[in-house]
Amino acid sequence: MTDDTTNTTETTEATGASRTASAEGRAARLNSRRSERTGLMGRFLAMPTWGRLAVGVPAGLLVAVLLLAVVDVALSVGRIHPGVRVSGVSVGMLTRAAAEERLAAELGPRLAAPVTARYEAKSWDVPGERLGVKVDARESVERALAVGNTGGPWRVVVDRFRSLFVGSDVTAKVDADLSKVSALLDEIDDTVAKPATDATVEISGTTAKLVSASLGVALRRPQVTDKLLAAFASDAGVPERSVVSPSGRIAATP
Repeated sequence: MTDDTTNTTETTEATGASRTASAEGRAARLNSRRSERTGLMGRFLAMPTWGRLAVGVPAGLLVAVLLLAVVDVALSVGRIHPGVRVSGVSVGMLTRAAAEERLAAELGPRLAAPVTARYEAKSWDVPGERLGVKVDARESVERALAVGNTGGPWRVVVDRFRSLFVGSDVTAKVDADLSKVSALLDEIDDTVAKPATDATVEISGTTAKLVSASLGVALRRPQVTDKLLAAFASDAGVPERSVVSPSGRIAATP
């Protein structure tokens, strides 16, 4: 009986000691973690002021940028990014349908105002109805939606922040009757075009005179077309909407 009691007592003491050791181990690990945290904070606080600023300011800015990015993405889901304009018309934070409706309402009246095509001292006043111009609201909104949503990660971030703090303006897509545009360009080209000439020798009696070659001038039709159509959607507050007709100098061909 005495041996059994002794054995039981020893077992109980061993179990108690094991539990105590386990608790002490957990406490030690917890204290170790606390010490690590306290140690990191302690090392940070022990830094000189410039050191704390060098670590804390970039970390704070990074956190602020990440939070701003999260809020920005959440706000613009399914909508055009804030700060985006289409030919001066604000469409930021609008849905696709709302943006198309606004562009049709605000850009439509601009198309009726004439655009002036210029080349040197010559000019041509071109009303929108002459070219059959109309705004392509759907494609214009697609251009707006692309801001901050296309390109690589860096391009997306830059576009989003620029639009948010500075603003981004994309050109509206304006369509026209290309046959009417071509007729207008023919009219302009007839006035500005000048053929190139080769160098020649003029003979007058017994005298020979060298006449130098001269460059010709030709209308750059694609560039003029793009500028004309973009001008129709330009801000109606501009007193005079004009397009300087670009021309190219050409050499004589054999």
